[in-house]
Amino acid sequence: MACLHNSEDFERWLIPHLQKHVEVYPFDYRTVGSTLDVKLSKTVSLLDVDSVFVVKGESIKPETIIGLNEIGIKTGCWTIDDHAHPELFLKPYTHIWTPSPRLIDDYKKRGYKYVHELAFYVEPSAFKPQPQEKIAISFLGTRYDGREEKITKLREAGFPVRVFGDQWTIQNDGRITSYNDCIDVRFNTMVNLNIHQATMRQVGALNTKMYDVPASGGFMVTDYFPEVLRKFNADQVALYNPEDNASLLSVVKRYLANPKERQEVIERARVEIFKNHTAEKRAEQILREFK
Repeated sequence: MACLHNSEDFERWLIPHLQKHVEVYPFDYRTVGSTLDVKLSKTVSLLDVDSVFVVKGESIKPETIIGLNEIGIKTGCWTIDDHAHPELFLKPYTHIWTPSPRLIDDYKKRGYKYVHELAFYVEPSAFKPQPQEKIAISFLGTRYDGREEKITKLREAGFPVRVFGDQWTIQNDGRITSYNDCIDVRFNTMVNLNIHQATMRQVGALNTKMYDVPASGGFMVTDYFPEVLRKFNADQVALYNPEDNASLLSVVKRYLANPKERQEVIERARVEIFKNHTAEKRAEQILREFK
């Protein structure tokens, strides 16, 4: 059974690849409200499920997980955003997958036996961008601390940055709701900005943009922290120092002026992503480690 937090987004890409190897019953736990725990337990019993894989699962009660464990059901959770809310995932799952490698030791110290890093990914078949009017620089995402400052510095230096997303207090184009539209913006942007949340850098978690932007055929400038170079070679990424605004300005200026260099980075990154960071690879990892 796969319990999905956001089944219309990238999480659903796991399902067909899991189904190549095991029988899967998708369960969108957001749709059942206050009856979630009762319905989850009843569904597991009715379908004779032997393993429950939860994506996020912030609203599932610990008692429900304990009950499943007691009747011999393996329970696993992919925590997704434990960089921001670790308290939501401290439930007695038999297995934990985290996108935050620096939290693995913390989970083990709390008594979790099976803890694995599970990074984000793409589904190659989903990326079919459409050519549109070119954008010089763009940022897609929610406003978090530090992002407005960096974008404002670029604008003050004369760089025309377009912003798409929620909660911004600076000029923006609003949220893009369609995933396909996000792909098109990334493909048609000369320099896509990536600004990780500070909490993600602290725990070594790469965000989805690290994979989505190059998979879309877009060029990305991203903030450096060590885990970036654990996933990508230095020639597959364009890095700036997040503690130095001058570094960001310099890197953006360099790549705006060098379309050939941008394309070379894109092509190397796409090869890496489509080889090692796909939904199929992650599904195989989950099944291999869910023992």
